[in-house]
Amino acid sequence: MLLCFDRLEGGVASGRLWSSCCEEVPFHGLDGLLLTMEAMMDEAGDQLSDPRHFEQGKLCTAVVYVYTRRYASIQGKVRLPGTSPGPVYFKSEMELLRLLHNWLERLTQRG
Repeated sequence: MLLCFDRLEGGVASGRLWSSCCEEVPFHGLDGLLLTMEAMMDEAGDQLSDPRHFEQGKLCTAVVYVYTRRYASIQGKVRLPGTSPGPVYFKSEMELLRLLHNWLERLTQRG
C-alpha cells in the first residue's frame, strides 16, 4: 500500500491511500488512515500485492507491506524515505502509527 501524505496541518496528516487492487482513498488523520487501511484489506482479501505504479504525496510517500493480520492487528514492514536504507518492521497498528507519526514530525522539522 502506498501512503501518499499531502498535508500536515496542526499535527494532523491527510492524504491518499493507494493499493494495486483498490481505488485511491483519501484519509484524514493517522487514525483515519488505519481505519481506511483495514477497510481496504477487508475488501481486497488476498488480492493485495506490491504496488507497481507509484503515486506520490505532495509532502511525502511511504510504502507499507502487510504480512499478516492477527490478534485484531497488522504486522509487516514500512519503507520511510530518509530514515534508514531498509524497511522498518512493525508488529502492531500502534507501532506503525508511532513510526509514521515520528517520521512525519522529523520531516516537518527539517523542512
